[in-house]
Amino acid sequence: MSSTEELPHRAVVFEDNERAFGRLEATLREHANRVECSVRCHQGGEGGDVSASIIEPKPASLVVLDWDLSGYDPPVHRELVRGICTEKYVPLCTYHLDLGEHEKLKRLLRWNDDEIAVDSLQDHAEIGRRCGEILEGFVAIQDSFARHLHEDLGRRVRRILSAPDNINIQLEQYSWGQQRLVQVIEAKERERFVSTAIGYWIFNQLLQFPGLLVNTVAAASYLDIDADAFQSRDEVRGPFARALYHGPFSKLGPFFWLPILDDIRAENMGEDDEELISGRDVLKRKGVNVDRVRCSQGHEGAGYYCLVTERPVCGEHSVAPSGWVPIGADRSRIEKEKYRELSAWLKI
Repeated sequence: MSSTEELPHRAVVFEDNERAFGRLEATLREHANRVECSVRCHQGGEGGDVSASIIEPKPASLVVLDWDLSGYDPPVHRELVRGICTEKYVPLCTYHLDLGEHEKLKRLLRWNDDEIAVDSLQDHAEIGRRCGEILEGFVAIQDSFARHLHEDLGRRVRRILSAPDNINIQLEQYSWGQQRLVQVIEAKERERFVSTAIGYWIFNQLLQFPGLLVNTVAAASYLDIDADAFQSRDEVRGPFARALYHGPFSKLGPFFWLPILDDIRAENMGEDDEELISGRDVLKRKGVNVDRVRCSQGHEGAGYYCLVTERPVCGEHSVAPSGWVPIGADRSRIEKEKYRELSAWLKI
């Protein structure tokens, strides 16, 4: 394809350091080739130039924004970029240097924002890889929605998630915002709005907060399987492969459907079993021996996932951070010591 206008998708990067942009671009282009997407760097300029770079010749499929743009001349203000993306329903991915657990928790607290915040402790090549997977996820959502315009919203969401048939009730527990529905009716760019809002919902709620979907550590904790073994050994994860999530952003996982993990546990029960067996028992009956999961406090058994330490934790040694996590994220906890340490600073 000979020009940006002929490409179906675009990614616009706001990064004022040429070397950093080069690393971002290299990894973004690997994904851009898969989705036929051009990648360009914004070079600074007035507000009209910024707006044009994002929405012309058509709105970008993803904007990648470095939080510190002090090197641009003329300057570019990050709030201007955010405002344009919000107004035009363009997916926005931000990164900036954030150190420590306080900043990690602050980022989690922004789960309802119109943006995706990437862990900036990685180098620019890894940030670029993650942004590339995010780009690919939004493009998949946009393309799927465009192909199924006449389906109701719930069916389209289940389709893009590749959701199993038996999770409708659990899926409805997660709310992607009733207020947004009103905006959808009034929005001129309805399909772009819906696909962007759903993308934020999937990434910021379903995948960040274990509940209906769980990451490998949360899955191991729930299944009572040693987390290191579950993450590193194929024969340990293999019996649960049917529960893998294959929807948008899945390459940033793996993630597992928790109800399907329960189905697999149920399918491996014997006649003498009076209650649902653990994932570790499933493995044992298949000849795979593995240790039990350990709570971050050192004892056997956990069941939950600490959002701050990213380690297994049990109910006794953790706090359910109700009030600021998405409804339905019932595997998400915060270790009690961390909660006491951070709650005074963050007023949670």
